[in-house]
This record gives sequence, C-alpha cells and structure tokens, in this order.
Amino acid sequence: MAGDAVWLPSDEDEAPPDPAARTAELRGFGRRALIVAVLWGLFAGSVFVGLIVYGHGMDPRPLVLSWILGLCLLTAAGFALLASLRWRRRHRAVLRTGWRAASVTVRPDYPVRTLRHLPDLLVDYRDGSRAELRASVSTHGSTYLWHQPGRPAWVGGSGPDMVVLFARGDRRRPYAVPAFGRRSRTEPNGR
Repeated sequence: MAGDAVWLPSDEDEAPPDPAARTAELRGFGRRALIVAVLWGLFAGSVFVGLIVYGHGMDPRPLVLSWILGLCLLTAAGFALLASLRWRRRHRAVLRTGWRAASVTVRPDYPVRTLRHLPDLLVDYRDGSRAELRASVSTHGSTYLWHQPGRPAWVGGSGPDMVVLFARGDRRRPYAVPAFGRRSRTEPNGR
C-alpha cells in the first residue's frame, strides 16, 4: 500500500530467521485466540444453561453471582475474539509489507502513568530513519524488555497493524509484540 512507506523503509536483505515461519506464527496467534474465545463462550454457555435448568427456586444471592459469572465469561470470550481478529489483520499487514531489520528500545510509561502498562517502542531502522510505535494490549507484552536499549528486532506491518519481532538469541524463536504506529517514520535528516 502507498502508506506503508510512512512506517517502514524500503525493502532490505536482512530478514528474521525463516521469515515465512515467523509470519505464519502470527496467524497461529490468531487461531489460538479464537480457540480461547470459543472455550470462554462454551464456559459462559454452560453457566447460562445451568441457570436456566437449575435456577428456578434458587436463593437469589447465588443466582445473581451466577449471572455475573456468566456475563464475565461472555465478556472474556468477546475480548479473545477481538484479539483473534487483530492478529489476523496484523498477519495480513506483514504479508503485504514483509519484515525490516531495526534496533528497538522499549520505553515503559512509568513513573508518569503507572496504570497504563503500554510501553512505547522506539524503532531505529538500518537506513537511519526512526519511528515510534506503542505496544498494543496483549498477552505478548514488551515491558520486561526495557533493560536492553537498541535491542535487535524486525518490524512488519503498517499503521495500526504492526508487529515487532525481538531477537532472543541464536536458538530461540523471536518474540512477537503487537504494536500500532504512533509517530510515522522520519528520515535521518529530520524529514
């Protein structure tokens, strides 16, 4: 897409180890989230079926707690379904753009706003350009990576559908962190 150049530099030779497998993993994250959504939905359904079958003549206090439990489980299923859809969009974006080598510094948002837990990801591409991303809400958090500035990584996707793959050593798979663009890429001379 035309807007991809706003977030990523031109195509480079250096890609993550086995880039096709790393991109396919993103699809796997979406499938895993979908399975979790289905399981949460089944648990919620069983609570509601139990309420319908056994709810007549129950003490009101456990009845209300059971309804609250069912609604909480249904909400969890909705969030897991949303996560599944977001991973699918990220997978498509990375298929379109590919991966770009970069060094990434994780800047946690504390002590200013300790309750947000969404760190900024400062990306320095190999061509000297820079971009600022923000980690998305996910179980794939990046706050614990703050201790190593300039960490080797690969960035794929564009705009709201980006992924940062952090290198974790020679024998371990890179760690995927979902992100969204916060400030678009600036050229080395400040453009």
